[in-house]
Amino acid sequence: MNIRPLLIAFLELLGSPIYSQLHDVEEIAIEFMQRQLPTEGFKPTDFKDFEVISSYLSKNNGVTHVHIIQKYQGVEIENAIFNVNILPDGEVFHHGNSGVKDFENKVVSDEEITSCHEALEKCFRDLKLPEVGQMKSIYQTANETLFKKTKHTFDDILARQLYVPQSDGKYRKVWSV
Repeated sequence: MNIRPLLIAFLELLGSPIYSQLHDVEEIAIEFMQRQLPTEGFKPTDFKDFEVISSYLSKNNGVTHVHIIQKYQGVEIENAIFNVNILPDGEVFHHGNSGVKDFENKVVSDEEITSCHEALEKCFRDLKLPEVGQMKSIYQTANETLFKKTKHTFDDILARQLYVPQSDGKYRKVWSV
């Protein structure tokens, strides 16, 4: 008798509640965030775009910690994180946030942003590394490019767009390399 299908079915049943629990707490966290933020002075557009970046269960107390990053037009805002701590029964007992209020009015024009290739070349120049010529990209999306490792790097190089705060309180889109 082949017990492999039975074993797979058993493991799926065993893992299903854990996946379901984490998925449900993420939904609880998102719903809580969307209800809570207006009471803290955020506009509906401030967290219109976001991403759950981590969700983990503390084994010592059963609390699930969900971290959600604020984005604007698909680009992450540096250190703009909303965290929600959820008890095993699904009740939110604590939250915190370092989100940016009225973000769309704090964005500096994107017109001056350099390309990810130019940003990487500037990093190499600033670090006084030899010119590398045309870097080969392994994959590229609208907001990220992964460049192939060079003889001057230990690993592949990830360049991703990010909004970072400026000294005047505005935010500029840059390439983080």
